[in-house]
Amino acid sequence: MNIVCTKKFLKLVNYIKKRIKINVIYYKKKKFSDTEIIIKFKQNIKKKKIIILYTMQKPISESIVEILLLINILKSNKIIIFCFYLAYTRQDKKEKFYPLIGIEFLIKLLKFYGVYKILTFESHSMLDVGFFKNIKLMNEIKKELKYKTNKPLLIFPDKGSYMRNKFYFKNFSFLIIKKQRNWEKTKVISYKSNIKNPKGMKCIIIDDILDTGGTILSTLKFCKKIKMKKFQIYIIHPLLSDNRFFLNLSKLRLNVKIFSYNTTFKKNFNLKILDINKKILKELLII
Repeated sequence: MNIVCTKKFLKLVNYIKKRIKINVIYYKKKKFSDTEIIIKFKQNIKKKKIIILYTMQKPISESIVEILLLINILKSNKIIIFCFYLAYTRQDKKEKFYPLIGIEFLIKLLKFYGVYKILTFESHSMLDVGFFKNIKLMNEIKKELKYKTNKPLLIFPDKGSYMRNKFYFKNFSFLIIKKQRNWEKTKVISYKSNIKNPKGMKCIIIDDILDTGGTILSTLKFCKKIKMKKFQIYIIHPLLSDNRFFLNLSKLRLNVKIFSYNTTFKKNFNLKILDINKKILKELLII
């Protein structure tokens, strides 16, 4: 198995090396003063099958250019991309005056440049066929909940989150937030629950992406109004684009713990990181 990545993945690579035989090829990214980037390898790449370990980070446009440069350097090989966080998955439907579906365009672009297959964790998009594999982590969260918490109330920040994940939490009490969203802010207006009185229960909020934190904060504010005070939040992709999130969270004066799989390699002492190395290894063995 031939793996291409940066030294950012060193800890994961060492974990994999102890369990299976792999050949690791590291590359370096150099950035010029105008933010233009160049990719450098220390050796010629002549392998039949290559797996690129990757994750997209801010600025996303730079991440896309980086992966396209990599693909073109390695284009004589069979390329599989294991991208832990894949951008544009939130753009999974057509909007008024914006007919382009972002994730479909990105997938077509990668396929056009010769990528054989792409894998990612918990894509916001429902797309999951053939060339594109969406690896679900909700079973891992379900195991965590059974181990740590007795009969929690699951809170889904919107109907889409509930529809994507309801299969995994059939026997749980739940609450679905109904909200209004525009370009500037999110406002919670009501909720729907399968229990009569959710007040005072221990709450678990599950969401795939924590970006600016607007959705999580508006959900917590609403829950505080109906006398909920203790929360555990499970996040797959902690983008954390707004540094004020944790400051605004502290102002709510609620008991909140945040757990994350940290697919974006964000370092933040406010996050408790959950391990997915076993899951990654399992997927690599299937490829």
